[in-house]
Amino acid sequence: MEELKEQGPLTEEQEKELAELQPKAQQKQKHNESAAEVPQGGKGCCRPGCGVGGVGGSGGR
Repeated sequence: MEELKEQGPLTEEQEKELAELQPKAQQKQKHNESAAEVPQGGKGCCRPGCGVGGVGGSGGR
């Protein structure tokens, strides 16, 4: 956002695009913030077979 402000005024097309992207960016930021609150190594893992969470896999990486 700061870089855009430094470039000067936005065109109508850029303003429209920015208005469409802002809610998506805010939602992604909220998701990232809530994901950061979950301690690493908690229940489950995004990789099958890594052994974290005790579901499937060989128990090791």
